[in-house]
Amino acid sequence: MKRSDCGELRRLLIERIEALDPDKKACLALSGGIDSTSILFAMLVSGRKPRCYVFHCAGHSSNDLESSRQLAKDFGLELIEVPVPVDHDMIVADIRRILSLHAAKKVKKTIVQCIHPWLYICPQMQARGDDHVLIGFAADNYYCTTRRDAKLLILLGDDEFKRRGHRDHMFQSLQHVDGNVAYVCRSNYSIKMDDVYATALIQEWFKLFPIDDLHLSEDDMRLIKAPSIYAFEDYYSRGNYYRQPSSYQVNSSLREFHDGLLWNPKYNPDHKSKSVIAIYNRIARGNL
Repeated sequence: MKRSDCGELRRLLIERIEALDPDKKACLALSGGIDSTSILFAMLVSGRKPRCYVFHCAGHSSNDLESSRQLAKDFGLELIEVPVPVDHDMIVADIRRILSLHAAKKVKKTIVQCIHPWLYICPQMQARGDDHVLIGFAADNYYCTTRRDAKLLILLGDDEFKRRGHRDHMFQSLQHVDGNVAYVCRSNYSIKMDDVYATALIQEWFKLFPIDDLHLSEDDMRLIKAPSIYAFEDYYSRGNYYRQPSSYQVNSSLREFHDGLLWNPKYNPDHKSKSVIAIYNRIARGNL
């Protein structure tokens, strides 16, 4: 990936933020990962200093929390740290609520777990008068870093993967994570959620390049999500802000706490359920 190619991505991200947030009042869901950090840098370039929100499992730290703290400190930002209760009874109570709120046709583990922290982030936003938050969920689709995409890439190859539309993101689909999270925030908390990456112009820019090139440095060394780094290299070079990508439910240990239900005889008697999705489905059917 050439540095000179990535100035266009920088321009597109900044223009997208200007269009989404003309009054400069939007806050940012910050994880300290590459996608949200690059959005932060685009906001800073455009004269914004957003209030940032990061969640963590109550009583536990994470790379997201530590990275977000460092960014907030270095750039003089207000950071709201939102604890999510993770004792099993609270997790199950939250799952019941999520299943009553979400709009997907079937229960999906990633949707349930990705909605979970927003049950706590949204009230914190409301308490501060924030009703508009920027996110960067769609970037993972463009970079094809999900486990599903990795398997399909090996099976189909880059050209066939692209031809079948797997590099096209389904903006705001209620059958996918980002659409469901946005739906829950909007319909239950009156909070508008906009994905900065979720626009056809940015999607088409990513599709100009083979997927492997998106994860190579200019000298052909492995550099995950290289375009986002090069687009804001002037900011990334100011500190140790680069880290390997990971999903927020994994990095925060939220998935691990949900999986812990499998070892709780109250919620999985006789260990009959082998996956936490089975427990979700039992809750959805009213059997738990």
